[in-house]
Amino acid sequence: MKRLALALTSMAAFAGSAVAADLPARTYTKAPAPVAAVMSWTGCYVGGQVGYKSARTNQSWANSGNVAILPDGTPITGTLRPDGAVGGVTAGCNYQFATNWVIGAEGDYSWTDLRSSARLLPPANTAHTFEVKESSFATARARLGYAVDQWLFFVSGGAAWARVDISDTNIPTGGTAFQSAGQTYTGWTVGGGVEYAVTRNWLVKAEYLYADLGSNRVQLRNSLGGDADVSLRQQLGRFGVNYKF
Repeated sequence: MKRLALALTSMAAFAGSAVAADLPARTYTKAPAPVAAVMSWTGCYVGGQVGYKSARTNQSWANSGNVAILPDGTPITGTLRPDGAVGGVTAGCNYQFATNWVIGAEGDYSWTDLRSSARLLPPANTAHTFEVKESSFATARARLGYAVDQWLFFVSGGAAWARVDISDTNIPTGGTAFQSAGQTYTGWTVGGGVEYAVTRNWLVKAEYLYADLGSNRVQLRNSLGGDADVSLRQQLGRFGVNYKF
């Protein structure tokens, strides 16, 4: 009996080995890598920006009757080119559609330090020092962009405003008269730029804007009774950092 049991055990072990040998070998597959999330530009954001602005003003002086203010009939005209640093805050919202296209609206407010002055020496022994200083700048613009992964290329356009202080120091013989006036200029602006998503929330951008703020009649009452017509155009380049909610 012992010999029979031993023989049956050996036969069972041999059969199990044969069956295991006939089974296909187990294969191991590597788990697929996780798919990176696609950047979405839809959402609202706030941030800040800094840059540099160059402006051009053209001015002419005339009295209230639009007559040249110099006794010999010669008008006083001039051009100033104020420039300086700008910095401020930005807020806006984007909506991404049709896979790659992005539309949005953006507003910004900047504190500026643009100024320029020139001294004119017209006839009649009179000297004028004319100064233009811009203290703030704001825009409200629509944006249209095309997204490529983490990049957004965009154009923008809308309204622009600037606060400008204009002064005229008139120095007639034997005395000094100083008059100044603050003006809010309103016009339009267009531009474009590129934005990059460092993460899904942090965005950096670089952009260029051109603004035409028109012309204002500035009421400068000096000893010659003249006002000034002053036009303002400017170019702005800036960098910004935004946080998207």
